[in-house]
Amino acid sequence: KLAFELRNSHDFDPTSGFSQNLASNPDAFVGFYSNYGYYFKIGILDGVLRINKGDTWISLTSPNYEVYDLTFRNLSDEKTKSVSWVIKMRYKNPSGDPNLNYESQSIGGANLR
Repeated sequence: KLAFELRNSHDFDPTSGFSQNLASNPDAFVGFYSNYGYYFKIGILDGVLRINKGDTWISLTSPNYEVYDLTFRNLSDEKTKSVSWVIKMRYKNPSGDPNLNYESQSIGGANLR
């Protein structure tokens, strides 16, 4: 969902929180302008990755996982608008079973069209 939305955007909000960990500040977000005529924001609240289109925030990750780092970078140049992101998450493991400790990191990028 994240990559789809970003690749179908034509611009980003220059006042957004690029180069900062969005999970460290619940008010931080990165904003984009969709090719479908809407503005949307991506942010983290209580470890849940969320997207906002209009007045409603929609969760993109399960509450069983904690997103503890989401950092976007502006890679744009004179010809191309591009962003990259790193997202790090872990299973909350409420049982404390060491066999269920799991962390994951994903790196992605998109050229805005």
